[in-house]
Amino acid sequence: MDIDAMDNLCLDDLYEGIVSSVYDASVQTVVRVKSTSLKPFWNEELDSLKQLAIFWRNVWVSAGRPGSGYVHQLKCSTELNIKKGIRDALCRL
Repeated sequence: MDIDAMDNLCLDDLYEGIVSSVYDASVQTVVRVKSTSLKPFWNEELDSLKQLAIFWRNVWVSAGRPGSGYVHQLKCSTELNIKKGIRDALCRL
């Protein structure tokens, strides 16, 4: 094997080591998120509407999932508010 071939092998090994190290570092430090979970229209208002909807849904479930009454109305209205908020945010894009 000549000197140029040995140099190329050394460079290839060095390159592979660098790429492997950078990849390993990225796996340990870069947060991976599904692209479907990224919503550019999402804002703080939608966040608070979502938390409110979750709260009233949990209250509704703990009340035995009533089909009518005040708790049912609150659950439905907060669900509609989040849907309307998302629709409005999408229209502003």
